[in-house]
Amino acid sequence: MGEGRRDRGSPRLRAALLAAATLALLGASGPAGAVEADGAVEVQAPVEVVWQVLTDFAAWPRFMPALERVDVEPRGDTLLAIRHEARQLGMDIRFTTLTRVDAASLRVESSLDLKARHDIASMSAAWQLTSLESGRVRVSFRSDLDSGLQLPAFLERRVARDSVAETIQALAREIRRRVAQG
Repeated sequence: MGEGRRDRGSPRLRAALLAAATLALLGASGPAGAVEADGAVEVQAPVEVVWQVLTDFAAWPRFMPALERVDVEPRGDTLLAIRHEARQLGMDIRFTTLTRVDAASLRVESSLDLKARHDIASMSAAWQLTSLESGRVRVSFRSDLDSGLQLPAFLERRVARDSVAETIQALAREIRRRVAQG
């Protein structure tokens, strides 16, 4: 890990990795395959602010867990190629998504760019915003990920669920921070 980069591994994650390593030594590991995880949070904020935070991809490394860097390349009016550099499970992970931004439906959909080099086997994700009563917005996120790592399926599911929950909460914190700034 380069100087100045942060290791964001939690004690719970380190314990899970130790358990996985132990299981691997016992012969209980294998490819986990694609894991689906989803979650949602409601925030008190104008939908325009929530949309702006969600689609400010260049700012994501400042508040998204494990994300170290992103590079955004426009590919038309609604399509972006986004190169991600993350640190997860004690490893540097790089991948590129093709991301469609649909402002009319308040939806962002991403899938792995199959023409780019990447460190994961497969990935797709979708963010959906829904305006609610009283100035609240529901932020929903769904992800299907196959890391391609030789991990026990239970560990990959646990990491995926935890990662999605942390990602949603990080976005909600950033939305609240920006609302408070005015």
